[in-house]
Amino acid sequence: MSYHDSYKMKLKPHHALCILLFSPEGHSEAYADAMRRKIQVLDENPQTAITLTAQLDEICGFCLYNNGGECEKAEETEPSDDRVLAWCGLEYGMTTPWSDLRERLDREILAKNRLHTACEGCMYVARCDREVKNKHCH
Repeated sequence: MSYHDSYKMKLKPHHALCILLFSPEGHSEAYADAMRRKIQVLDENPQTAITLTAQLDEICGFCLYNNGGECEKAEETEPSDDRVLAWCGLEYGMTTPWSDLRERLDREILAKNRLHTACEGCMYVARCDREVKNKHCH
């Protein structure tokens, strides 16, 4: 696999789904703007190197649940991260091009209707489900 060394991003596995299905509805303007910028980079540079991390990532910095570097939703998001990794055949610390990660998410989660299970407990899952239908990601 090749990836673009100039563009690198660390992401929690569930945040890759958040990026893929993002809708600004219900988010703060600062968070929505940050997400739009990340999405633009990935859309324009699909070979961006994504390193999967269990730590706070580039998205966490704008999240209202980031309390001084600690995720207040970790009990909910860690199982989601684990499911995304397992279903997509990935591990923490792996680096893969965004295009490959996006393809795996589509094939292993969206196409198999696993979104609700992958994101169990997330208050945005219904919105993301609408985005799947609206964007026709498959």
